[in-house]
Formats: sequence, C-alpha cells, structure tokens
Amino acid sequence: MTRRLSLLFLAGCLPSVDPDKPSGTPFDSGSGGDSATPDDTGSAPRPYTQVLLSTIATDYSLGAVATVDIETGEVSDALATTSGDAVVRSTGGMAVVLNRFNTDSVRLYDGEDWSQPTLEFALADLSNPQDAVLCEDNLWVTQHNTAQITAHDPQTGLIVNSIDLSPWSGSDGAAEASGMLLDGETILVAVQQFDQDAGWTSEGGALLRFPCAGGDPVVVADIGPSPGIASGSTGTDLVMRTGLYGELDGSVVTIDIQTGSQAVLADETEMGRDITGVAMTPDHLVFITTTSDWIYQIHCQDRQTGARIDGPQSTAFWSDLDIDDRGRAWVATRTGWAPDSPAQGGLQIFDAATCEDISPGGALIRTTLNPYNLVFR
Repeated sequence: MTRRLSLLFLAGCLPSVDPDKPSGTPFDSGSGGDSATPDDTGSAPRPYTQVLLSTIATDYSLGAVATVDIETGEVSDALATTSGDAVVRSTGGMAVVLNRFNTDSVRLYDGEDWSQPTLEFALADLSNPQDAVLCEDNLWVTQHNTAQITAHDPQTGLIVNSIDLSPWSGSDGAAEASGMLLDGETILVAVQQFDQDAGWTSEGGALLRFPCAGGDPVVVADIGPSPGIASGSTGTDLVMRTGLYGELDGSVVTIDIQTGSQAVLADETEMGRDITGVAMTPDHLVFITTTSDWIYQIHCQDRQTGARIDGPQSTAFWSDLDIDDRGRAWVATRTGWAPDSPAQGGLQIFDAATCEDISPGGALIRTTLNPYNLVFR
C-alpha cells in the first residue's frame, strides 16, 4: 500500500513543464538533412509531434511517463506512473507502457488522456516484456524470460495467438526475444539467446520472421551475441547491433532480409569500446559507445562514404537513442557509474550528421525523474 500511495503522490505533485526551460522556446532543427519528402506545398511534413519518455528514479523504485514537444521543447512531466523499470512504445496510434521489475504488465494509452489507461493487462510473473507491435488488430508482445511471443486483443488484453520460440530457447529455458520490427504483414524479431543462469553468457543470437496472423517463425539470419534492431530500421533498410556488455565481441551491421547477408558498419574491436545503442536514417548512422569505466561517447557516420565523426564524451549513463525526422539524435541521459557522473540527467540533442550538441541553450531538457527510454510519436 505504501508504494501505491507514493506513486499517486508523484503523479499529482511533479511539475508539468520544466521550470528551467521557458515554455514554447524553439530550438535548432539540426542539419542532418533526413527530413521527410516535401509535400506539394513545398513544406516538409512532420509526422512526429512529440518525444514519449519513460523516466525512472535512480534507485529504480518508481517511474513516470513524460512527453516533450518536438517543435518547442516543452516538457509535460509525470503524466502517468510506471514501475521502476518501464519502457514505452508507440504503435498503431497507441502509446504502450511495458512495466517490468517484478510488476510485469502492459498499459495502453491513447496518447492524449493520461489519467488512466484505456486498457491494462498482466503478463506472466517475471516475463520481462521488451517490445510491442500492433499488426492485424493484435498486439504482439515480446517477453525476455519466456520461449514464446504472445498476441493480445487490444480491447480486452486476452491472449489470442502466440509464436513458439522453443527451438531457440537455451539452457535457461528462454529465448530472450527482444526488439521487433513490422515489415508488411510479418514481424521481424531479434532473439538474444542468453544463458541467464550462467551469468548472461551468449548461446547464439538470431533474427527471425513470423506472420502477423501467427505461424512458425523462420530464420532470417544468425547474427551473433545479444542482437538488437537499430531505431529507424525498416524491412528494406535494416541495421542491427550485436555484442555483450564488457566484451569487445560486437558490431553494427546491415542485413539483407532476403538473403541474410551482412555488411559491417562499425566494430567494437576496432573502436576499443562497447557499442550500446544505435539509431539510423537512410543517410546517417549514430551510435553510442562506452569504455570499461563507463565513459560514454556518441559517434556519427555517413552511410554513403563511411566517414565517421567521434563526438562528445560523458560520464552520464546514455541509456537510449533515436533520431527524429529532422536529423536530430535524441539521447536519454541519466546518473551512471562513473565516479563523477551527474546526479541529474535529461535529454541531450545532437546533429546526426556532425555529432554537434544542439541542445536548446546548450542545456539538457530535464524531467523530474531521469529519462530512461524514448520513442517518437
């Protein structure tokens, strides 16, 4: 009961706008050149209007949802409470909150009214949901600690279908399904294949495809340890990251989903650093690396020439990354493990072409709790 009351207090008392940033202040649109094709008025359409954030306490005790207006940088804070380890997704016009940390559940919001979810349903205990994709009127949810992917009716939450991943489950009995990507009437999913009982060692790593209507998954490519799908990927332009934390065993690759062939874009051995997050556009690749003593750095690579710019470093924990439709890379920063890591994080914005920091006024966009995960809506 005490925890529930503290969450309600948080939602009622946190500010709705960052007090350190004037409301409605425009900021640099960047020079990344990845905007959408201009419409017949000559103006580039902007499908994204806001950044959707999960924010969490430093001790993982609780979390909240926040949004940032892409045009003005205005923050709307503590819109809804979450668990202390939650991620947000945007699919089919819905905002999805995946609660984890022993409170495994899915909450659906319309993105306008945050006073209560339109639907909330529980998942199996300790299932650890990772991603959610709406396809053919079913909401598919990956769960790291199971050997299946379940499809739910978005009106009732009831399970209406499932995908059997037991051929890819390892010694711990789970397949560790993580990120998904909608590709027509099929879904691509990264299966990480850890042995959690042996210190999260790798037992493989694959990219699978399965029909939205259900059925047996097929292997697109075997791609190595702990694979993840880069933000911004499409079925025709797919970039993935591999590699375990603390080991220089990973890379960033493009994958041809018709043939399974791969081409390396960046390599941890060559970098001498762990690659922890990747986002891409047709023109640019942006990725985050860290050293063994938790010094993070951003890198911007021209996908046509391969030329790379190594950008600023930080003692903050850079936990997530995505690129908007204006060529700006948004980074969620929070308190990390480096000795002089900042006590408070925020959103930092970089030009995806140059890695130049273009945060408004040179300062982080702050939320009351530290940003953890972000998507665009």
